Amino acid sequence: MTIQSSCAWVSFIAIVLGAMASNSSAFLSHPVPGDLTSPVLAIELMHSPEDVNGIVGPPGDPRRAAMNHLTVIDLFFIPAYAVLFSLVGFLLIRQSHARVGTIVIVLGIAGASLDVLEDLDIFRAIQGAAITPRYWSIPKWSILFIVIAILVPVYRTSGRSQLHRFIGYSAAIFSVSAAVLGLGGVLLRTDPLIESGGKFMGLSLAAGFLFFATHNWLSSGLVPALDRLATLPFFRVLAKWPNDEVGDEGPSALPSAGQLDS
Repeated sequence: MTIQSSCAWVSFIAIVLGAMASNSSAFLSHPVPGDLTSPVLAIELMHSPEDVNGIVGPPGDPRRAAMNHLTVIDLFFIPAYAVLFSLVGFLLIRQSHARVGTIVIVLGIAGASLDVLEDLDIFRAIQGAAITPRYWSIPKWSILFIVIAILVPVYRTSGRSQLHRFIGYSAAIFSVSAAVLGLGGVLLRTDPLIESGGKFMGLSLAAGFLFFATHNWLSSGLVPALDRLATLPFFRVLAKWPNDEVGDEGPSALPSAGQLDS
């Protein structure tokens, strides 16, 4: 298995776990107070311990159990993206970007470590401790936004097909947009910008998955990729349908002029 294939599989796992850890039906009828729309980000970035009741309700509220469940899932999401950043870093090193690749690996692991500390504080805040995870959350998001920006060279597609280049450019644009918005939010202390940066980071993760997953299939272009797809057993049947061969009986012959005269 190539590094690109490994990146595709790990990014797919990270996308699934990230989606599972992002929200819960328990919050559908309870809008998040303030300018944020995500309850998870709201509890990560809350400024005061008193804000917790407005996000997850008073003790005994079902939203507290839901947030606890989302945080448990997040603990599985964290190693997934840490492994992904490490794989991307190794790929950059192989692409002669040794310094950038090493920084991606180190900062990716550092961001994941801060994420774990953040989750531990979320557990404590839900249980009533007078703490706020923002102490860990701001440096975590700062590091992750930096990482997502500096790994952009991995999407270079010189000599690749036009479609694969488009996917790579899209992933790079989403990554840079995430970094600009997210770091702008950190510097300006504007939490909605951090949330916007997080959304673009999700788009970059999805585009990155497509980029790595199609690395081999689109190496020669779209048409050869479709030709390869048509060789698979299921698609081979579809590629030969409908059958142009004439049956044994064949169509009835048209009468000749002599037969018409008789």
